Amino acid sequence: MHGISVSEVDCKNDEGEKHQIRIPFPTQLNRPRDRDAASRDNVSSMIACPHCKAVYEYKGLNVRWRLLQISVPDRVPADPIPVRIEFECGREGCPALLVVHTTRSADENKNSALSRMRGSSFRILCQRGHVPIFPEDDELVRYREQDAFCNPF
Repeated sequence: MHGISVSEVDCKNDEGEKHQIRIPFPTQLNRPRDRDAASRDNVSSMIACPHCKAVYEYKGLNVRWRLLQISVPDRVPADPIPVRIEFECGREGCPALLVVHTTRSADENKNSALSRMRGSSFRILCQRGHVPIFPEDDELVRYREQDAFCNPF
């Protein structure tokens, strides 16, 4: 048995089985850690779970390390691809900008990630107190992946 360390948060959705959201670590994005641990603990990010589609707010202090046991070394699971999605709240024409982080697997493309976001259950509020509505039109969404800005912490 071999092991690799992965960073993750426990999904806050209490409906169904407990599960984790793997969080790409900054070094996986070719970026040095630019915040000290104390300040990173207090950073808040909205994260959409790729498993249950629930969107909650998390803090850096929610991230934990886990040793993932692997029986066959060449069958290491691929790191999730970090995604950052920006869009306006949209509720009653609200222009408040939201930034939501998620991940996608290598066999999922941008279109399927955006489709998954359209089916998300937002358990967050925008700055004006609305539950956001994810846009149907891709032109109203700014989508980024695999760069330093995609890491939520």
